[in-house]
Amino acid sequence: MQCHLFSEWERPQQNISLPECNHILVKLCIVLLGFRGAGKTSCGNSLLGEALFSLGRTACCAWRRAGVAGSPLTVVDTPGWWKGATVDDTAELIKQELVCSPSRGPSPGPPYHHAFLLVVPSDVPFLEEHRVSVREHMGLLGLDVWSHTIVVFTRADRRFGVLEEYIKQGGAALQWVLRKCDHRYGVLDNKETAFGGSQVTELLGMIEEMLAGEEESGIRYEVDRGLVEEVEGLRRARQQGARLRLRKVIYSPWA
Repeated sequence: MQCHLFSEWERPQQNISLPECNHILVKLCIVLLGFRGAGKTSCGNSLLGEALFSLGRTACCAWRRAGVAGSPLTVVDTPGWWKGATVDDTAELIKQELVCSPSRGPSPGPPYHHAFLLVVPSDVPFLEEHRVSVREHMGLLGLDVWSHTIVVFTRADRRFGVLEEYIKQGGAALQWVLRKCDHRYGVLDNKETAFGGSQVTELLGMIEEMLAGEEESGIRYEVDRGLVEEVEGLRRARQQGARLRLRKVIYSPWA
């Protein structure tokens, strides 16, 4: 599959009420991460308060922006990796999209704060192979990514029992993930009623609290521009090569 540099969409502001509007939201870019079928796209729609992302598998990043709490909020949806797959198992195109995902969004724009949401469905066990898969794929975004990550559990409404029980049953594998992001986690059921609901409010509040610490310390997630430019250069070269091969087929005397 051939990816354009990004898929974009911007919607006039749809206000979701929060107790207070923090100026950090104006400069916020939320990046959704996780394996296929985890519920990333639905999380993006819940955060934006409207079904702006199309449901279904994708091999390319897409960003959407809408007004939340009176401020434009940017959300980037990324292609998922196969559950339990290692980085070596994942297609190069998917890995390149993950590397470039923090650089997606409206341009020109303000210097963004980045918040990464690692989406984990709570209706299936989280095993050691899933921990390894998460560690390797998150590693594509650098060692600092964990300091800017919140785990978001989906499908908690399908479970019999409270979320804390699922976390406990997840054992060492899930505890490792939570420790990496300083035990920051939230819940999104991703039902229609979740648009602008309490779960979204709580999650955005958690993100603001995390990023407020960044402003105090002066440390924020930095996009590796050199690596992104290198990856984009490889992609353009590959796409150009594909176009040349297509021309040869179209104009071949044997076609």
